[in-house]
Amino acid sequence: MERSKESGGGLLLLEDDKGTCELEAQRLEPLGLEITKCHSVEAAMAALLAGTPQLMLVDYSLPGTNALEFVETVKARGVAMPPFMVVTGRGDETVAVAAMKAGACDYLVKNGDFLDNLLPAVTKALEKIALLSELEAAQKSTARNLHLYTFLAQMNLAATQTRDRGALFRRICEVAVGDGGLRMAWIGLLDQDLGRILPHCWAGAVDGYLDGLRIEVSGSAPESNGPTGRAARLGRIQACADIATDPTLAPWREKALARGYRSSAAIPLEENGRLAGALTIYSEETGFFSGAELKLLDEIRADISLALDAIASEEKRAVAQAALERTSSQLAHIMDVTPIILFTLKASADGTLAPDWVSGNSAALTGYSPEEMFSPGWWSENIHPDDRPAAMLSQGQVLERGSVTQDFRFRRKGGEYFWVHAQLNASGGGREVTGSWTDITRLKESETRFQELFEKTPVGYQSMDERGRLLAVSDTWCKVFGFTREEAIGRPMTDFLAPGQAGVFAESFEKFKRAGTQENLELEILRADGSRRLLNYSGKVAHNPDGSFRQTYCVFTDITETREQNKRMRLLNDAISASFDEVYIFDPQDFHYIFVNQSAFKNLGYTAAELQRLTPWELKRDFTEASFKSAAAPLLRKEQHMLLFETRLSRKDGTTYPVELRLQLVENGDERFFLAVANDVTERKHAADELEKQRRLFQDVLDNSSSFIYALDDEGRFIIANRSLAAALRTEPAAIIGKPRENFMSPETAREHQANDQQVFAGGKPLVFEETAAGTGGVSCYYSVKFPLKDAAGKTYGVCGISSDITERKNAERMMAEMANMQRVESLGALAGGIAHDFNNMLTGIMANLSLLSARSGGGENADIIRDTLEAARSAQLLTTHLLAFSKGGKPVKKEFSMEKSLADIFTLATRGTKAAHDLRLSEGLWSVEGDEGQIKQSINNLLVNALQAMPSGGTLTLAAENTELTAGGAVLPPGKYVRVTVADTGIGIPKDYLARVFEPYFTTKTQGHGLGLSMTWSVVKNHGGHVEASSEPGKGTQFEVLLPATGRNIKPETARDREIVKGAGRILMLEDEHIVIRAARRMISELGYECEVTEDGAETLKRYDAEAAAGRPFTAVIMDLTIPGGMGGKEAGAELRRRHPEAVIIVSSGYSDEPVMADFKSFGFDAVLPKPYRYEDLAETLSRLARK
Repeated sequence: MERSKESGGGLLLLEDDKGTCELEAQRLEPLGLEITKCHSVEAAMAALLAGTPQLMLVDYSLPGTNALEFVETVKARGVAMPPFMVVTGRGDETVAVAAMKAGACDYLVKNGDFLDNLLPAVTKALEKIALLSELEAAQKSTARNLHLYTFLAQMNLAATQTRDRGALFRRICEVAVGDGGLRMAWIGLLDQDLGRILPHCWAGAVDGYLDGLRIEVSGSAPESNGPTGRAARLGRIQACADIATDPTLAPWREKALARGYRSSAAIPLEENGRLAGALTIYSEETGFFSGAELKLLDEIRADISLALDAIASEEKRAVAQAALERTSSQLAHIMDVTPIILFTLKASADGTLAPDWVSGNSAALTGYSPEEMFSPGWWSENIHPDDRPAAMLSQGQVLERGSVTQDFRFRRKGGEYFWVHAQLNASGGGREVTGSWTDITRLKESETRFQELFEKTPVGYQSMDERGRLLAVSDTWCKVFGFTREEAIGRPMTDFLAPGQAGVFAESFEKFKRAGTQENLELEILRADGSRRLLNYSGKVAHNPDGSFRQTYCVFTDITETREQNKRMRLLNDAISASFDEVYIFDPQDFHYIFVNQSAFKNLGYTAAELQRLTPWELKRDFTEASFKSAAAPLLRKEQHMLLFETRLSRKDGTTYPVELRLQLVENGDERFFLAVANDVTERKHAADELEKQRRLFQDVLDNSSSFIYALDDEGRFIIANRSLAAALRTEPAAIIGKPRENFMSPETAREHQANDQQVFAGGKPLVFEETAAGTGGVSCYYSVKFPLKDAAGKTYGVCGISSDITERKNAERMMAEMANMQRVESLGALAGGIAHDFNNMLTGIMANLSLLSARSGGGENADIIRDTLEAARSAQLLTTHLLAFSKGGKPVKKEFSMEKSLADIFTLATRGTKAAHDLRLSEGLWSVEGDEGQIKQSINNLLVNALQAMPSGGTLTLAAENTELTAGGAVLPPGKYVRVTVADTGIGIPKDYLARVFEPYFTTKTQGHGLGLSMTWSVVKNHGGHVEASSEPGKGTQFEVLLPATGRNIKPETARDREIVKGAGRILMLEDEHIVIRAARRMISELGYECEVTEDGAETLKRYDAEAAAGRPFTAVIMDLTIPGGMGGKEAGAELRRRHPEAVIIVSSGYSDEPVMADFKSFGFDAVLPKPYRYEDLAETLSRLARK
C-alpha cells in the first residue's frame, strides 16, 4: 500500500495492476487530495480500518474476488463503507447495473477514453457526495430545533391565555417538558429582601431535586455560580453542555445525573427591565443547547418578559383604580361624619342664593331632610331674627367680596337655636358659592367650656395673640405638630414652620388681622421629628368690647395625604392619556366608546366625537358584532379575568396595523365597563422578521465552515463558537459560550492564545498567527487570522478569529526534516562505526596492559604514571563512545540505573566553576531507566554545556526531571511510562530559522566546536526509544525536553566500592583476530589463574570446543569477538555453540558491531557481555561473576 501525501481529504484506489493504479493516481493529482494506492483487498481493508476516505475507486476484477464481493465483505465486517466507484475493462451492462444496485455512485469502463474521463467523473462524484453531506447536516439541524420551536409557540399561546403570573409560570414549565421535549423545567422567583432565587413551580422529572434549593444572586459560593445564579446576575442566558464535566455544576451533579439531566440552560426573566426570576431547563442529551437553540431560548426569554410586562401594567392600572375608589369612599365618609356641614349655593334667576348641595351630616346636625333644605326660603327663614339682617347682608356680598365669614344662630327642626360659624367662598364664575357651617354654640355659651372643647376637639385648633404667638392649642394640634402643649404655648408660630414659610405667614397674618377672617391658607409645618405636613388654615379674629384686637381663633385641616392623592391621581390620568399604548373604555351594554386616550386618536385618525359613535368590531375587521360579543362573553360571565389576543385595527383612512390587545371587565359597585389596552406591534414584528433573517444567515455561515470561527470578549470569554470548533472540543457550541478558553485548553496554551489576542487589541487591526492546541489526537497546529470587534463608537470589545488546521502539513515538514537528519546521522554513523571498531581494539590492548601493570605494581613508584596513562585512555574511550552513538552498531548496552543519581552527578560536574546560577529540580521517587548510563549522561552533559555556552555573561541554568505517563493518541511516542528531563537556560536563545537544524551533524553557529554534540544527543535518545525537542525565544533563552522510557520503579543508586580482583582456575577459549588484544588478554587471563587458548576463526573455535568436550575437558568459558573479517564471527559461532553445548559459558565482546547483540546479548544466547576496551578489573569481575553462577 502506497500513499502520496497531499493536502486535503483522501481517495482510495484499489487496483491490482500497479501500472494502471499509478496512472490513475497521476490523473487524479489535480484534486489535491491524499491518494492511497492499494493492490490487494487485504491492503484496502487495512486502509479502511485506518480511516474512511472521501471516495474509493475499485477495480471490478480482483484476484480471487470482484469489487461487489469486496464491498459486501467490508459491510459484513462492520467497517465504515465510503462512497465508491467501480472501474472495469468489461463493458458489461449487467455488471454496471449490479454495481449501481450495490451502492456505487458511478461506473467507469477502461476504454480508450478512460484516463481522460477519470478526473471529470471523480470530480462530479465528489461534488455529489459533498451535496449529500450538506443535506444530511441540514436535516439534523432542523430536527434538533423542532422541539424548541414547539416550546416557543406553545409558550406564546399560554401567554395570550392567562393574566395570572402563577398560572403563566406553571404553564411555561408544563409546555417546556410536554412540548419542548425537555427532561425538567422549573421557575424560581427573586426574593428582593433576601437576594435569593427560590423555586416557585416546576414540571417533569423533579423527584426532590429542588428540595432546599436556594441560590444567592450576588453570592460567591459555588451554589451561586451555576447557570441559574449566573443568568440572574449577568442578565444573560447561561448554558451547560455537559453536567457530568462542567465544574460549575459540581454542587448538583450527582442529583442531576441520577435524574437523567445531561445538559441545562438558565434564562433570566425580567419584568419592566428588572430581574423577576429565572427559568431553568434540563435536557437528557449532552450539548442540547447549541448556538441555534440559544437563539430560540433568547426569543422565549423576550416573549416571557413581554407577557410579564403586560401583567404588571394591568396590575398597576387595577391598583390605581382601587386607590381612586378608596379615596372617593373615604371622602364620602369624612363628609358624613365630620361636625362641619359642607354645602354649595347657586344663584337663582332673581339673583338670590339657594342651597344646591349639602353634606350627608347636615340632617343629623339640623334635623332637616335634604328636600326641606332645598325648599325656597328655608335658609333665611330659620336664621335667628336678630341675626338675620346682618347674615343676609353679608351673604349678599359674598359674590362681590369673594368670601365672607359670619356667626349667627340657626333654628333646628326641633325649634332650638345653635350658633353657626359660616364660611362662604364665591366660585363658578360668580354663579356658585361653597361654604361650611360649624356649630359654635358651646363656644358662645361658655369660655371655659369652649377652652375644653378647643383643646379636645378632633379638629386642629389654635389661637394667637397680635404678635403671632401661640396662646392655646388643641390636642389634635399637638398630635399633628408633635410638640406638647407646654412646648408650644408662648412661642411664635414661625418657630413651627418649614423653611421658606415664615414670609408667607407674616404677610398673610397682617391681612388676617385687618380683614378679621382667614380662609384656606396653606402652610407647610416642620414637625418635632423633622417631617413635614401641609395644613389648610381658616380663622377669625376676636376683638375686645372696645373693638381692639384680642386674639385669633383658627381651625386647620391636614391635607398632606389628600394633596398627594390628588397628585397621584393627576399623574395616573396624565400617564393613561400620554401612554404609548392605546387605551379604550367602552360600555358593556351598547359597546360604544366612553374614553379613548391620545395614542388611540393619533394612530386611528378619528376625532373623539367620531369614536364615540363607533363600536369595537367596527375598528377590528377580524370581528363581526356577533363574534366580538361572543369573545367578550367569558368576561361578562366572570369565567375569565382578561383576554389577550392579537388582531388588526382599522384606521380612518382604511389602512390597518397589528396590535396586541388586552381586554378586561372592570367593576366598581354598580358601575361596569370594558377596558381595552392595545399595543402596536408593527415594529416588533418587522424587527423580529429581520432579526430571524440575519440570524439564519449568520448561523449558516458558522455551521457550514470547516475552519474554526469564534469570538471572545475583552474578558477572554467566548461569545461565538461554530460547530467545527465545538466538534473539535467534543462538545456543543452552547457549552462554549460564556466560558473562558482556559476551560478547554491547558493554561500555557491559553496564555499563548491570549497574548495573540492582546496584540490584536493593541494594534486594532487584523493579524496572522500560527497557534497550537492539544486535542485527543495530540497537539495540532492552526493558521489563525484574528481581527478586532468594534462597537459603534469604535471601541474594541472583542476579538474574532478564523483558524484552519495545518497540522498535517506541519507534521509532513517535521517528518521530512527528521528523515533528512536521520540520513545524515546514518552516513556519519557508517564512518564512525568503522573508526570506533579499530580504535577500540587498539584501546583494549592499551588499557588491558596498563590495568594489569597497575595491579602488579601494587602502588609502586610507577603507579601515578600508570594511573595518568589509564585516564588518558579513558578519555580516548569516551571519544569512541561519541562515535558509536552515531552508528548502527552503537546500540546501547542497557542496564537499569538510577536517573536521580546520574543527573545529580552530571549536573554537579557541568556546573562546577561556572558563572551562571544553577537550579536542580528532581522529582521525588524518580523512576529508573534501563539503558546505557554512559551514553545518556554524555547526551545530557552535551545539553548542559550548550546551555552554559549560551550564557557567556551569566544567567540561570535549570535541570529538571519528573515522571510522566503518555496516553494513547500522542503523535511522538507510544503510550507508557517515561522520565521527562528538561534543560533550560536564560541565554541568548536560538533564532527560529536555526531551531529546526540544531540536531543536524556539523551544524553550529559557534566559532569553536564541530556541531556534533546535539547530533550525538539526538542519536542516543532515539536509540533508547525516546524523543528530544527544542524550543527557544531569542533574547529569553532555550529549553530542551528529553523523554526516555522508564521502568516505573525507583531504585537506590549503588554505593561506590573498590573493585576486588577475584582469581580462579580453569581454561578459557578465546575467539579474537587482533594480536594486540590477544597478547593483552593472555597476560590478564594468566594473571587471574586461568589457562588461555586462542582461535582466530569461529569455525576453529567450535572445532576446539567440540574436541575438548568430547575428551571430557570442556572449557570454563568462551570469550568471542563479534567481528572476524573474512571468517565466522562471534554471533554465528556463539549460536552454533549454544545449540551444540547448551551448558557452555559464552561471553560476547566487541568494540563495534552493526548487530544489536551487545545491547541484547541474552536474546542471542550469550551469558555475559565484555565491551571493548576492557580492563583487567572488568575481565576479572566478569569471570568471577560467571563462576559464582
